[in-house]
This record gives sequence, C-alpha cells and structure tokens, in this order.
Amino acid sequence: MAAEARLLAPSQSADSPQDELQAVGFYLRTLMDDSTESRADLERNRFFTLSQDLLCIAGTDGYFKRLNPAWEKLLGFTAEELMARPFTDFVHPDDLQATLAEAQRLSTDQTTTISFENRCRCRDGQYRWLSWSSTAAPAQGLIYAAARDITARKQVEAELEQARAAAEAANRAKSEFLANMSHEIRTPMNAIIGLTELLLDTPLESAQHEQLAVVKLSADGLLDIINEVLDFSKIEAGQLPLATEDFSLRLSVDKVMKILAMRAHQKGLELVHAVQPEVPEGLRGDELRLRQVLINLVGNAIKFTEKGEVVVRVEVEAQSPGEVVLHCQVRDTGIGVPADQQPRIFAAFAQADASTTRRYSGTGLGLTISARLVELMGGRIWVESAPGRGSAFHFTARFGLQQGQGAPAESSPVLADLRVLVVDDNASNRLTLEELLLSWRMRPTLVAEGLAGLAALRQAVAEDAPFAVVLLDALMPELDGAQVLARLRQEPELASTPVVMLSSADDQGWVQRCAELGVATYLRKPVSQSDLFDALMQVLGAPSSGAAPGTSPPKAAGPRRRILLVEDQPVNQMVAQGHLQAAGHEVAVAGDGLQALELLEKESFDLVLMDVQMPRMDGFAATAAIREQERQSGVHLPIVGLTAHALKEDRDRCLAAGMDGYVSKPIQRGELLAAIEQAMAAARVLALPRQETGGDEPVLDLEVVAGLREMGRRGYFSLLDFVALFQRDARQSLAGLRAAIEGADPRALEHEAHALKGSSRELGAQRLAQVCRQLEELGRAGSVEGAAPLLAQAEEEFSLLQRVLDEELGAFA
Repeated sequence: MAAEARLLAPSQSADSPQDELQAVGFYLRTLMDDSTESRADLERNRFFTLSQDLLCIAGTDGYFKRLNPAWEKLLGFTAEELMARPFTDFVHPDDLQATLAEAQRLSTDQTTTISFENRCRCRDGQYRWLSWSSTAAPAQGLIYAAARDITARKQVEAELEQARAAAEAANRAKSEFLANMSHEIRTPMNAIIGLTELLLDTPLESAQHEQLAVVKLSADGLLDIINEVLDFSKIEAGQLPLATEDFSLRLSVDKVMKILAMRAHQKGLELVHAVQPEVPEGLRGDELRLRQVLINLVGNAIKFTEKGEVVVRVEVEAQSPGEVVLHCQVRDTGIGVPADQQPRIFAAFAQADASTTRRYSGTGLGLTISARLVELMGGRIWVESAPGRGSAFHFTARFGLQQGQGAPAESSPVLADLRVLVVDDNASNRLTLEELLLSWRMRPTLVAEGLAGLAALRQAVAEDAPFAVVLLDALMPELDGAQVLARLRQEPELASTPVVMLSSADDQGWVQRCAELGVATYLRKPVSQSDLFDALMQVLGAPSSGAAPGTSPPKAAGPRRRILLVEDQPVNQMVAQGHLQAAGHEVAVAGDGLQALELLEKESFDLVLMDVQMPRMDGFAATAAIREQERQSGVHLPIVGLTAHALKEDRDRCLAAGMDGYVSKPIQRGELLAAIEQAMAAARVLALPRQETGGDEPVLDLEVVAGLREMGRRGYFSLLDFVALFQRDARQSLAGLRAAIEGADPRALEHEAHALKGSSRELGAQRLAQVCRQLEELGRAGSVEGAAPLLAQAEEEFSLLQRVLDEELGAFA
C-alpha cells in the first residue's frame, strides 16, 4: 500500500498539463524501484496500459524496448514496427540533432529528469509535436520516458506568431503610409502657411488681412490634425518611445503659456499659471511630450470656455531621491462635461456629444493622445466637471531629477522683506502672485480693484511704511490700470512709487500709454517667474540677471547673416527665402546638394539651410561631403535640416548625419529663426575656450557697488550681508562647476554657470560674469570639452575679486 500511495499522490496534486507530465515522470521513476511489492507491479502495468500519454522504455542502444498502446493510437505504427527500427528514424530531421543532444545529456547527468520537445513521424507521413519527460537507469542501460501530444498547442502558437507578424507588417505599412501622407500634405501646406504668413506682414486692406488671417488659422488647424493623427498612429503601434533629456520645468510651462496666450486673450480670458515653489526646477524626461499634454489640455480649456479664466497649477505629489511625481491641474470656467460623458472623452475620436462636435472642431484625439502619453510617463489622468461649472483636468507624471537639483532658489537679498502691493481683479492671479512673492521672502498686500489699491498706498505712506513696488493689472472694471496710475502720479507722496503693469491686452497703444504715464516695466500675461523677477530687480535699481523683461524696450534685431538655402522646390524656396529676408538675412539659393557644394567652394556663408529630399544629391549626402571637407579646414559650418517628414526618427537621422539642427515643414518663422540662432550659438562655442575677457574692464564695477550701497541706505538690505551671501554662493557654484566638468555633465555646467553669472552681474563683477557666460554657452551646446581652462580662469577672477572686495568694501559699507 505504501507503493500504491506513492503512485497515486502525484496525480492527485496535478493542477496543469505540465504538472501531469511531471507526475508521469514520477511514475516512470518508480519503475526503477526493485523493492516494490507485487501489487504495485499490477498497478504499474495497469497505468502503463491505460495512460493516454505515450509511455516507453528505450535502451541506450537506440531502440524502444516497451511501448504502451497510446503510441499506436497516435502515430499509427504498431509497437512491433516502432521497436524494429532505431527511434531516431521517427524523429523529424530538423529536430534530430537536438534530440541526440538531449539523449547525450541523459547519459552524463543521470540524476535529473529532462524535458524537451520534438516532432515524430506518423504512418501517413505527417508529424506530431511531442513534449517529453525522460530519466535514465544506467545500471540497466535503459531510458524511461513519457510524451504528450502538443500538436494543437503548437498550431495555435504558429497561428499567433503569424498574426503577430502580420500585425507588425500592417503597422509598418501604416506608419510608412502616414509618414508619406504627412510628407505629401506638408509640402503644399508649406506654401499655404508660409506665403500667407508673408502676406500678412505686408500692407493690406482690413478685409484682406482678415481673410488671410482666417486662411492661416485654418491651415494651422489642419496641421494640428495631421500631427494628432500621426501621434495617435504611433502610440497605437507602440512606436512612440519617450526621450530622457534634461530640461527646465518652469521654462517649459512658460513656453506653453506664451504659445496659447494670444488665443486666450482674443476670447477675453485670463490665463494664469503657477508652479509651486517646492517643485524642483531641473528635471529629466521628455519635455516635448509634457508640453504636448499641457498644450492639449490648456488648448481644450480655452476652446470650451467663453468667459472667465483658465488656470494651470503644478505641484509635487511625491518625491524621492532622484525622482519626483508631479501633479498638474488645468482648471477652466467653461461649459463643463456631464458625469455620464466623462468616461468616454478620453476615447479616440470622441467628444462629449454630437452637438459639441458640430460646435467645436477637432478630431477628438487630443485627450486620447494625452491619456496615452501620461501613461507612458508613469502617471494617470482624470477629470472633475459638471455642466455649466467648468472642468478641472488633472494628470500626474513621473520625472527624474537632475544631479544636485532641488527646488529653485531664484531670489535675491534685494527682494527680501520688501512690501509689494498687488492690484488685480482676478482672484486666481492674486493667489498666484502672492505665492510667488512669498517664496521670494517679500511681503505682499493684495487688493481686488483700483480704488482699494490707491487707499492701500495712501495708508502705507501715512504709517511710514510705503510699498517698494506696485504690481498693477491693466484691465480692471471701474478704474483700469492706466486710470489708477494717472491718479497715483498726481499725488506727490505716491508719484515716485515704481509700478510694473501686468496686462493681457496685446494692443501696442497700451504700451505707449503706460510709457507716457511713467510705467517702469510693462509685462504681458501670463507672466513668467523669470520675467517678473527680472522686472522687480530692474525697477528697484538692481542689476538684472538677464535682458530687460517685457516688451519695453523692444528687442534689437538679431545679427544679419549670409545664409545658403539648399532647396529644390521653387515654392519652398520662395517661402524660406521670404522668412529669412524678412528677418534681415542675405540669402543665396542652390537647387540641390551638388549646386550647394559648388557655391560653398566659391563663396563663404554663415549657415546652410539644407533640404533633405532633393534630386542628384540629397541633403544627407551634401552634409556628409561638407563635414568631410571640414576635417581639412578645421572650420565648422552650421547646417540646419529642412524636411516635410515630422517623425522623431527624421530628427535623429538629421542630427546623426552631422546637421546642427532640424526644422519640419510647414516652416514657421519663429521656429526657423530660433533653430538658426541655436545652431550659430553652438558653432561659436567651439572657439570659446580661446577667448579672453576684456583686460581693460575692471574686476569690480564700483558704480554698481555704489548703487547697492544706496539701496542699503534705503533700508532694503545690508551691503555687507549681500557681499557675504555672494561669496558663499560663488564658492558653491565654483565647486559645482568643477563637479560638472569632472562628471561630464553639460546641463549641470550650464545651470551652475548661469547662477554664478547672474550673481556676479548683480555685484558688478563683469569679468567673472563674462567667463561664466562662456561656460554657460558651452553647457547649453551639450559639451564640457574645453571647460577646464575656463573654470581655471573663473577661479582666478574670483580670487582677484576677493582681494578687490577686501580693499574697497570698507569705503562703501
């Protein structure tokens, strides 16, 4: 009975075909037990005869010794026929070597049961797939084995593999079709959008301008649809990988807001955004896809909102060393979404209802794409909404942290403890500004309308605690910003109060009107954190870390460049040439790569715009030829690729071919000019380590120090504290620069150099700031090569600055 129990136990515990096959193996091993009782022999014979699996005993001579009836039932051969020939005669030729190898393994490793699969021939010439479990008894020269027919499973696997291969082929065909379709559509759209944009810059009658603006708007909408279809197709095919790159979160959000500001202002909507102070600045991830989600959500909010506001908030949901999960919210005061429609709005080609589809254009893919992108970024997306009460779309996303990055520390002792008055009728704007000003350690007072603002200013003067600056909204009911400012200038006690005007109006008349009333700075909403910071530093008389913010004074035109345009299509030549000439550049045109090489031999150019697809010699071959020539000359010529293909692979191919940048068609003037300047900046970096700072410039600008001393006398801060803070931060930045160079981290190099450049300018250490600028540009170009000599120069300048501060500070303290 003990042997019988031993035989029955495995079958009772078998839960799957594999378990059953292992159980068969157990039974086979019991055949080797010479001490088993006679009753167990009977049970073994009964099991051997009745089993539906193929059971056998084979000799090490290669012949079967005993077979159960299941063999004849499955293969059609009698037991005698099977035992009369070597068992390898029945194995499929393609499986023979693998089967012999398993048999060899049995003879060398006799303590284990091996499993393998092969095909065995039937009497009718067909083959059946078998899954084997085998063990050896070397003392008897025998092999005990059990097999199970898995032909049906193999057929299903083969069909699935065929279906998978067919699906992959279909996806490839679809991707190729969509890429070609995109190229074919973008080529004529390049003419439509480009020439329309050029015409809009010419003198036109009012009706003509309006009609062309509608053409441009419609073409932009069609381009958005093409991009959405391409993205959706690639997501469906699982071919949309996310990039992992360093980027600045606040700058990225600012870009989205500026892109959509005009659309919001045209509808009279307030567009507000706030990145909470605790949110880290330097992130690692796919900035482009994050911006795409924000543009989709904010664009939808603007589309479905007729009055009120659209507010974007970014905060930290969770953070750990090296990683952060962000929670982004886009809230509007629009039409809202009924509860029963909310689950379907993230489905492809869906909007809330049919009437919405008729009233509001679009593919219905924006939210679907956003949802898929959020999933790829390790987050989720959801909506809270009710009809007539607006919507709040939320999403989370996971990002890495750049080395040494924490929450942003953009502040200055100049701003600490200063009183600032915020006058704005929009509650969301007031809240956002309050949070930001408090993070800079300022002391904000908030009022909702102009009369209350004037009252607060008068009361502050009466209490001998005047406001250092006023942030004044331009568009308010009752008294607008200009009217408040006019009254303020009429009161002697208030007339000298610095004012920063914030406005969602795009009317240049506002800029002129505010200038006439003595506005220190005029900023268009939505106001970025860096613009507001620079504006406050400017109106308070402190050196800014960058160019003057806002629209006054206007930016100077960029340098005039000589550009070679390589393009075979006459219409595309006309569009690109028009954009370049409108920006003040001189343009020569080549019809293909060979003509371009001929022109480059005769003339010199600052940059080449290179179309990718051209007859005779395409852009890739021409770029390769130019780069080969540069190996002899040692002079780098910037090349920016132009192509109607818009996939990430196309951008990667351009960069891999040696191009410095990439612009997809239809050409947008802003993108084209930005790509040109980026390529030129990267080319200039090659010579930066050989540049010297101006020897005639003083180590420390004493006029700047005198201005800082005057601000100290007005009670804003202590000059000695300011210098001590600078020295501490400068030492940390220099250490950070050295770590960035040693770690070959260009993004960290850019970040640390930017910080030290800004603080050096505030103090008047222009020579040190100039060296830091070179380091910053080197990092922005993605390289640390040549940074070590610049760092040594920066350390030398800081040492000189320390000595000058020791000598001169006593006279100014």
